Amino acid sequence: METSKHRLKVLEREEERLTNLRSYSLLDSPIEEDLEEPNHHAATICETPVSLIVLSDKERQWFKSHYGWNEDAPYVNINLKKDHQQTIITVEDNGEGIDEKISDRIYDIFFRGNTKSNGFGLGLFITKKAVEKLDGAIACTSTPFESTIFTIHL
Repeated sequence: METSKHRLKVLEREEERLTNLRSYSLLDSPIEEDLEEPNHHAATICETPVSLIVLSDKERQWFKSHYGWNEDAPYVNINLKKDHQQTIITVEDNGEGIDEKISDRIYDIFFRGNTKSNGFGLGLFITKKAVEKLDGAIACTSTPFESTIFTIHL
């Protein structure tokens, strides 16, 4: 029972946070150059090569400052969104992408998308089986040499 009260309180605070965020007219606003120096200091103090200031609402997230981040560098973004009915996990990267010709086979056991792969072709097969065991679904959208996004609904 205590857990339910805590969740309700967190949800109420989340609604308050979103209301405040909207009132500041910060949604989709550009990078704040004034935040770059303090963000650099944060990276130095924490001894990390990258420091980000990111704002998010229910639908998206955007950068206010990004010290040390090269937007052309390889990345993997993992995002988790939870509401009352479901949990949505998205995993996005900017790698080679998945060719449309093989997209219907990526979840097959032992399937490897290209000869450069060091794996055994089990990762997506196991992931899909695990998601299905949880009564969920997984989908993939990919633009070769731009991005690939896996979306899991649980």
